Amino acid sequence: ADNLERTLAAARPGSNGLRQGVALTRDDLLNVLAKHGLERFEALGVPFDPAWHEAVHIVSARALGVEPGTVVEQVQSGYRKQDDVHGERLFRPAQVVVAN
Repeated sequence: ADNLERTLAAARPGSNGLRQGVALTRDDLLNVLAKHGLERFEALGVPFDPAWHEAVHIVSARALGVEPGTVVEQVQSGYRKQDDVHGERLFRPAQVVVAN
């Protein structure tokens, strides 16, 4: 899924057919993961939580005009697993850039 996201981000303008095909493949993969209880979660703009996020870089909150401790960029998506036995638990933390 990460590589499909990178492909979409790097696709040249005007390559709509390629972009649509990669997006459909990504969506199909995410649907398969969801059938097994895995879902991607969004970290951008939320307070940093070390239980769910892995900080890979820190930037100035003042320079960006945001509250300290805010996730300002998501480098890699995080995934959580939902099941009846354990409830919600972390499968992979989101790698993020945090304002400090």
